[in-house]
Amino acid sequence: MMPQITNDGKKILSAIEQKLGRSPSSDEMETVRRILEEKGFLRISQGATTRYVFALPNDIIAGTDRAVLKIPGRRTDFFESYSLEHLGADQNIRSVYTAEYLSKEGLAPPIISYSELGSWVVYPFLDDLSDEHMDEFEQKVDEIKSINEVSIATQREMPGTADIEIPESWGVYEGEVVLRDLASVVISEDKAPELDLVKDPLWESH
Repeated sequence: MMPQITNDGKKILSAIEQKLGRSPSSDEMETVRRILEEKGFLRISQGATTRYVFALPNDIIAGTDRAVLKIPGRRTDFFESYSLEHLGADQNIRSVYTAEYLSKEGLAPPIISYSELGSWVVYPFLDDLSDEHMDEFEQKVDEIKSINEVSIATQREMPGTADIEIPESWGVYEGEVVLRDLASVVISEDKAPELDLVKDPLWESH
C-alpha cells in the first residue's frame, strides 16, 4: 500500500505551497526552510544548491517512516545567472513527470505526493548503492539511454558525463536500483504522462 500524507501533513504542505507558489523568492525559500527545521524536520541535504531535502516526521506521513520532502532551495549567484530550468520548483516539476514515466519500467521510485506548482514533492527514502548494485546500476543507465523520448543532463563538473552515469544519482527502493536524481532526465512533452501539474518549463524553450 502506498504511503499517505496525514491530515496534519496536508495542512503543512498546503501552507508550503501557499508560501512558495510557482516562483518563490530567496527570502520565501529560506523562511520555509527555517520553519520546517524549527518544527523538527531533519534536513538531509541541499541537492545541487537548488532544493532542500528533509526527512518527513512520522506524524506527517502514514504507512512508512522513510520518506523525504524536497522543496526549492535558496539560489546562489551561480544559479541566478542561469535560466528558469535551474530553479528548484522547476526541478520538482520535472522530477514528477520523470518518475511517473520511468517508474512503470522499474527505473524510478514512485512519487508519494506533489504540489501542482512544484512547491514540494514527497518521495520514498532511497538507500545508497553498494558494490553489489553496480551491475544493475550500469544496466539501468543503458536502459534510460536507449529511450528515445528522454533527454539526459550532462555533469557541469565532468563535461561529457551524463548525470545518470554517476552512482550517487541512483538509490535503492525495495531492493531495486532506481534513479534518485529524477530532474536529470527530461521527458518529451508529447510522451509525458498527463498529470495535475504545470508544464515542464524546458518544453517552452525547445
